[in-house]
Amino acid sequence: MIQFQLIVGINGLYNLAFGDWDEEEGIINDSAKSNNGDKQKILITIAQTVFNFMKTNPKATILAQGSTASRTRMYQMGVAAFWIEISEYYFVAGYINDQWENFTERRNYEAFLLMNK
Repeated sequence: MIQFQLIVGINGLYNLAFGDWDEEEGIINDSAKSNNGDKQKILITIAQTVFNFMKTNPKATILAQGSTASRTRMYQMGVAAFWIEISEYYFVAGYINDQWENFTERRNYEAFLLMNK
């Protein structure tokens, strides 16, 4: 499941949440590990969903942060792999050392912001 959660008190900022739907808790479980070999398919689906969301919400800013450091690193590798395409449409910032900076491929960020150019 993918959900864009409006962060209250910050105009236009949405948290990108995705993971397995937990029926019992009624929430997205972003720490579930299915290990079914579909990681690439999931990342492509998320990328397409982000593209569509940003198209219909052009003033939005998306915040993305993994539930673990390794998941955040995986997201960073996904951004880096498609950087030419992403950077054509979006500004991406990475959070490191208590500050935001322009995304650079070889830095290990703690979180990311994405907004339309």
